[in-house]
Amino acid sequence: MENDASTPSVARGLNQQWYETVKVCLENSEFLPEDASEDAHRAEKRSQYMRLLKRFLEIAQQQSIEKEQGPSHPDAEDRTSNAIEIANGILHAYSGLPFEMDKKRGLDATQVVRALSLTYHANSGSLIYSIKKDGRLPVDRDQLEYGVKQYLRSNFKDVEIDRVLLLAITDMEITAFVDEMFRTDIFDKRSKVDSVNINPVTLWAKGRLITLIAMVASVSLVWWVCYAWINAPQWIAPTFTVATVFLYLVGTVATFRRIPEARVLIDKAQDGIVGNIERMSAFYNEFRTSGPISITYFRNELLSLKEKGVSWPTSIWALLDDIEKRGNTFV
Repeated sequence: MENDASTPSVARGLNQQWYETVKVCLENSEFLPEDASEDAHRAEKRSQYMRLLKRFLEIAQQQSIEKEQGPSHPDAEDRTSNAIEIANGILHAYSGLPFEMDKKRGLDATQVVRALSLTYHANSGSLIYSIKKDGRLPVDRDQLEYGVKQYLRSNFKDVEIDRVLLLAITDMEITAFVDEMFRTDIFDKRSKVDSVNINPVTLWAKGRLITLIAMVASVSLVWWVCYAWINAPQWIAPTFTVATVFLYLVGTVATFRRIPEARVLIDKAQDGIVGNIERMSAFYNEFRTSGPISITYFRNELLSLKEKGVSWPTSIWALLDDIEKRGNTFV
């Protein structure tokens, strides 16, 4: 076959064989039952999940055709299996569709697209609203980073895959951060965003009120004890009252003078939480485009957020380095 594959007819035969092979591989990877709606099946075929798998298979196909190998060639079979394995290392990081067949059968096209998305798709264009309503991107961080590592070690590198992975990793981090900041504590029913959206004067006033209530309770208790204890010296209760009031006033003045310092700390905390949510949301919205993404600009934006305290997974830097090493300036 290798000697004859250069002829147009044999080349067309190879392409047709590979077309059928890729088609079968994709069909065998479908999740939905046969009796699911036609719209749901079409949505599954055009989902990010299936498109990524298809791209890996196409790369294996291209490499095999360049070596004039058909799908049944031992090296081509190994190459195809390896491509599927590398793809699954990434794809298996995602929760995907529900396990129960009845639930799969009842999904509509929109639900299928969302369940098989590798990046985050915000409803109505509002990232924060979507995360508060639907939660973070359903992906296992360790598994995705492992999949990226295997991809970088493979021979199936491609700018289309690079783009998906760059956005998937950043979406994973952004949605996880926003979700954590807005998640309500089970005890005080407040989120971390709520905890920093406070006025230092109000916080000071509440603290002094609580202290005042405690002071009144302790003074009342001392007077009651002294009254009930007939032989108690008469100077104990008044002295305790004067000392307690004096300490309360000193504490009130001292803490009031520290309000500007508290304001600085609160502003810093707000910038670290609310400010980073706004900056990460802007980053997310900026790269929701079908146009090319500059690798240099993308890296600079990541570094800018890192300077503000955002911690990115190490896999993002390894991926960027590899893309640049291959001479690609955009994805």
